[in-house]
Amino acid sequence: MYMTPPRQQGFTLLEVLVTLVIFAFGMLGVAGLQMVSLTNMDMAQHRSVAVLKASEMAERVRANPSAHHLGAEPADHQCRTAHYANRNAAPENCSAGELAADDLWDWSQELAARLPSGNGVVCLDSTPDDGVPSAPECDGAGTALAVKVWWNEKPRSAAAVVPKRLVLSVVN
Repeated sequence: MYMTPPRQQGFTLLEVLVTLVIFAFGMLGVAGLQMVSLTNMDMAQHRSVAVLKASEMAERVRANPSAHHLGAEPADHQCRTAHYANRNAAPENCSAGELAADDLWDWSQELAARLPSGNGVVCLDSTPDDGVPSAPECDGAGTALAVKVWWNEKPRSAAAVVPKRLVLSVVN
């Protein structure tokens, strides 16, 4: 009498389990790639905002050339308080210096709101690519007006947060 060999059972189940493990590792890789992509997108957005705000301040300086934006203390809309409801209305009793102080206040508020630990300074500086937020290293020399913007980015590792800096130099 001829006997058929016993059938192997469970081999397909093993193949399915191996496939699921390989698929799971692939999905972990995709998730990691997505996290890196989101982090890079966030950093690019911060850099774009910094460039926009530095350019905006340079335009404010160009629009009010008789004012001294250098060393002006930001004023809490002391000049434009009456015109705050309509920001397009021309202020009536504001000097160029008062407008510069209001510009600096607006700008510093925007930096703080749109960038993590965002702040900036406008100064004359012969070496604009130096300084940190607490000590901007403006030497008051040279002919180029430096618009310096700082913000923090999430570190890629457990290292300490290092502020990023963007400098826009405007020639007077």
